[in-house]
Amino acid sequence: VILSFATVLIAVNTVAGSAIASTGRTWVGFLFNLLWGIALIGFAYWLIPLYRATGLALATLLAYILHSCWQIFYVRRLYRETP
Repeated sequence: VILSFATVLIAVNTVAGSAIASTGRTWVGFLFNLLWGIALIGFAYWLIPLYRATGLALATLLAYILHSCWQIFYVRRLYRETP
């Protein structure tokens, strides 16, 4: 159930990532994905000992929530600046 919410965010991030790549800012997309990976590892390190498999699912969801916020904020700002 937890990962089904993460799946919705994955779809949002796919669209946002494509928008970033289409503007030629591939390194920005790489940075967002790197930060997502770091967030996932950090949340997993914290939550897996407490909740085991559910902790990994929660870590994935939390990392995707952060990733979505970063990317949506960036894409909105990016397209606001583009004529």
